[in-house]
This record gives sequence, C-alpha cells and structure tokens, in this order.
Amino acid sequence: MRDSYGSEAEEDRLAYKSSANWEKQSTSGVPLHVFSVAVAVTLLLLAMAGMSTWTIHQRMEKLITDQVTTEQLAGRIDANLREFRRGIMIAGVLVAASALILLSVWPWIFLRAKRSIIERRQARENIGEMNRELQHSIDRANLLARNATATNQARSDFLASMSHEIRTPMNAIVGFAEVLKDGPLTGEQKAHIDIIKDSAHSLLKTLSNILDISKIEAGRLDVEIGQCRVDRLLNSIESMMRPQAEEKDLEFHVAANGAMPPVIRTDALRLRQCLVNLVHNAIKFTEHGYVCINANLQKDNRKAYIRFDIEDTGIGITPEDRHAIFESFVQSKKHVGSFPRTGLGLTITRHLAELLGGSLSLTSEPGRGSVFSLVIPAGVDIDAMRSGKSPAPCRPESSEEIDLDGVQFEGRVLVAEDAITNQMLIKLLLEKMGFDVTVVKDGREAVNKAESGEFDLIFMDIHMPNMDGCEATRILRKKGITAPIVALTADAMKGDDRKCLAAGCNDYLPKPIDRKWLLCILQKYLDPVNIAIASSDAPMAS
Repeated sequence: MRDSYGSEAEEDRLAYKSSANWEKQSTSGVPLHVFSVAVAVTLLLLAMAGMSTWTIHQRMEKLITDQVTTEQLAGRIDANLREFRRGIMIAGVLVAASALILLSVWPWIFLRAKRSIIERRQARENIGEMNRELQHSIDRANLLARNATATNQARSDFLASMSHEIRTPMNAIVGFAEVLKDGPLTGEQKAHIDIIKDSAHSLLKTLSNILDISKIEAGRLDVEIGQCRVDRLLNSIESMMRPQAEEKDLEFHVAANGAMPPVIRTDALRLRQCLVNLVHNAIKFTEHGYVCINANLQKDNRKAYIRFDIEDTGIGITPEDRHAIFESFVQSKKHVGSFPRTGLGLTITRHLAELLGGSLSLTSEPGRGSVFSLVIPAGVDIDAMRSGKSPAPCRPESSEEIDLDGVQFEGRVLVAEDAITNQMLIKLLLEKMGFDVTVVKDGREAVNKAESGEFDLIFMDIHMPNMDGCEATRILRKKGITAPIVALTADAMKGDDRKCLAAGCNDYLPKPIDRKWLLCILQKYLDPVNIAIASSDAPMAS
C-alpha cells in the first residue's frame, strides 16, 4: 500500500512538472511572490497585535503589584485603560487587515489549486497516452521483427525447395548425358553432349551462388574449421580449372612459394570455393596470356597467414569499378554483355574470406590484367611444424585414378527414389557396375523391402511421398537393420548432411550424382571384384 501511494505521488509530481504551464508558473514568479508577501504581511500584523496585547497585560500586572497612593493608582489606571483601548484597537485593526488580505488572496489560492489539479490530471492523461503510444510502437516493432524472422525462414524454405526441384531433374540431365557419352558416338555428338553437361553445371553453379548469397544476407552462412592439405587443395583446383584454361589457349600455372606448411586449419570446402570462383573469373575475363595461382606464407605480428594471389593478363578493372564488382548482381558496366555473369561470385568470395578470418583485395590495370589476393589465417604453429611437430594429414593421397568403366562389384543394392528418371539413372549406373538393384518409390516400401530381404547397401532419397528418407532410416535402425545407408538427395543447403547422419545414415550423396563420388562411396563400404587403374591422380571422397 505504501509503495502504491508513493508511486502515485511520484506520478503526480512528474505529471505536474510535465504540464504545459509548469515552466510559466515556476519561472514568471509574479503570482508566487504576491502570495508570499501576503502571507508574510499577515503574520507580521498578527505578531504586532499579539505584542501590543502582551505589553498592555504586563503594564496592568505592574500596576497591581506596585504600592502607590490612591490618587496615583487612579491616574495610572486611567492612563493604562486608554493605552489598553488603543492597543485593542490596533490589534483589531491588524487582525482585520490580516483577515482582509487572506480573504483577498484566498480565491486566487483556490483557483490556482483547482487549476493545478486539472493540469496534473491532464498531464497524467498525456503521460498515459504517450505510454500507450510507446507500448504500441514496441508491439509493432516486435511484430515486424517476428515477421522479418518468419520471412527469412520462409525464404530459406523456398530456396531449399527450389534447390530440390531444380537439382532433381538436373540429376537426370547430367547423368544420362554421361551415360550417352560413354556409348559409340561421333565427335560432333560427344561435343553436343559436353555442351549439355557444361550448361547444366553452369546452371547448378548459379543456383549454388543464389543459395549462398541468400544465407549471407540472412546471416546464416557458417564455416567449419578443420585440417586442410594445401598441396592437395592446389592440385585439385589445378586439375579442375586447367581444362577451362586450355579451351581458351591460356597458360595455367599453380605454384606454392616459400616454406608452406603441409597442413593448415581452415574450412577446406569454403577455401576451395573462394579459389575456384577467383580462378573461374580470371579465365572468363582473359582472352590471351596466362592465369596463375601463387601461394605464399606470410607472417604478421607473429601470426601466420596463407596468401593466394590469382593473377591474370585479362581486361583489367577500372578504378571506379573496383568497389562495385564486390556488390551483389553488379559487374563492370564496360563489359556487361561481353562477359555475362550474375555478379555473385566475388560478393560471396569476399564474405567467405571474412568468415575465414581473412580478406580479399584487388590490384588491377585496365588492359593489362588483375591480381586478386586472398589472405587467410594458417591456423597452425609454423615454428612447431618446422621442428617436426606437424599434425598428420587428413587422408592419405593416391597417385592412381580408378577407371570408372573398369570397376565391377557384386551384391544387392536397394534404391529408394520417387522420381522415375532418377530411378532409371541410378539403376543403370549400378547395374553397369555389376549390382543386383531393387528400386522402390517411397520410404514405406523401402522399410518393407529392407525387412524382407538382405541388402549390402541402401540408397535412400530424403524427400519422398508417404514416408521420407529420414523417417524410414530411423525405423530401419530401430528394427536392427545394419546395412550401410547413403542419403540421396537434391538438397544443397549446408547442414543437410548432418540431418541425414543424425537420422542414422552412414553417408551423404548429393544430386546431381557425380560418378566418381558415387564410386568412392561404393568402395568405402563394399569391396570391388576387379579394378582398372588409370594414370592420373585419384579424386578423394569428400
């Protein structure tokens, strides 16, 4: 109760002070001074009347106590009576004057008090209205924030769905193009199939860039730091990008200069994405000359960095365009149309470099070429490595590549896939390798087939009608099915592999299916009957 009263009093005080007339009442000074003078004069007059009465009283006491003659007493009584009457008159006048002053001031005091009460009430209502408006603004801001979060989630869901819908038919396009190319075709027909494959991969790259830029804008793009073999990374990029350079008769070189550590700690997948984007851009905008990657070890304040310089002899970039090219959907105005592109690669690369703790910079001269410099932390103790304490590599390397057409297996494979074209494709690929393949169209049928027969390997599409792949996998694991299960899905959003593994899958194979990746998955869980060896470096399983 006391707290409530104190709160209300404080609210009244604040309301009064916040009223529109407070400043005028507290600063003009005229009404307050008049009231103060009136009260002071009244008190003074009452004090004078009291003193006059007290003085007469003292004189009368003295008259009674003094021993005087009768004539003297009579004379003194007459004098004191006159003095007493005069004092009573003065006191009466003073009291009357005080009453008159109070009566003249009282209406003003009453009106002022009434006005103060009204103003306080109005001020309290104004404060209440302001509080209601403030609360309304807060509620609206919270609603907008919730709507923004829901919008971002809806956009992410839409992009994931779009990715699935595009990659599913693209899997059939790329897969059957590879199957056709293995048949007896003329050189012109094989060239046409290569165009189909290149166009499909270009579309997939654009889709991946759109997904990445969406995650960047939503602040949901993450990195996973782990061990990365620098030499293996550079060799992989060289084998991937060299054919593109040779198609344009460009020289392509990759060099690691200085005492490079064999292993660094970074996100190998994102670093590879950065380098591929930069090299791809360099090749696209270079018509003659060369493109090269130079990797160097740098130290800054006793911290080790790896610097990748991607140099080309291409068209170069003007000073006014050097900042704009790092923005989404922007490219140099001078070359729009000559080199069509979405304008996302460099934007994504710059954000990835910052997420890795590094930076991306550019030096360029129009007509002579450009150098994009990607600098990332090494994440390891270089001095410890030089003293022989370097960590072990992530995976052993192989100098031989398996010939895809020469590998044969034995065994039964169950494929759960709802798209008919993909059923035909993966069945064809697996049967060419010697497998006995059983195909079902949803997760429920996959559970029934797996329970009724023994399979050496199960490929499980994640998005299927009736029962999805994750639910089917969890049921199979609860029923004691131990056969390796490989998730087969068109989802490309980062984290999908963890969802599949959490459901009980052993591995993850994205669509479109890469035949080399498929072969690595098969070799990981099954032993081939015979293997034909080619003479180039083997791709490693991811």
